[in-house]
Amino acid sequence: MPARRRPIAKDFTHRELDIMFLILQDFSDQQITRHFSWSKHDFETHSKKLLKKAGVETKDELIDLIFRQVVENPFK
Repeated sequence: MPARRRPIAKDFTHRELDIMFLILQDFSDQQITRHFSWSKHDFETHSKKLLKKAGVETKDELIDLIFRQVVENPFK
């Protein structure tokens, strides 16, 4: 039996979950930057940390991870 993975929400901060929510809504990097009133550098830092923490390299891979963890397996 495969190991059960914790729900994705338990792995991330509220801010990181906010960023993921905006990514899922198809916000551009520039829109996310404006939403949080960040500089481009701040956004890049947050984005890199989020992708690293999720174990992915791109926003598309992050979206796929979220879909697999939350949409396909909501109660695991």
